[in-house]
Amino acid sequence: MSGHSTYVPKSAFGKWFESRLPIMGLTQGVFGLFTMYLPPLYPTLLRTTGAGFCYNIGRISAAIGTIIFGMATSIDYNMSLVISGMLFIPAVFFALQLPEHSEVSFDEPATGASN
Repeated sequence: MSGHSTYVPKSAFGKWFESRLPIMGLTQGVFGLFTMYLPPLYPTLLRTTGAGFCYNIGRISAAIGTIIFGMATSIDYNMSLVISGMLFIPAVFFALQLPEHSEVSFDEPATGASN
């Protein structure tokens, strides 16, 4: 069968999904900037403690979210997607409160840092 290819037409969802892949990459790819943005802001001990806290809180939140949105799908699948999509709104307001790099002094050690 070498040299032969079978054409499989894409479904409407497949076309819709592929047309939105660049948008998803641009919006979710911003999280890759965290590795460049956060290290100069905080000392190593604070960064590692924060990373451990966030990973574990994320696991707990994922478990709780799975249960809550699993129950919400019995109401309406589309509404549960809207509700879970709205969770990004508080994240936007939190991100707007983050300090600029120009506001951070790199000459002085951070408060609470041990030498």
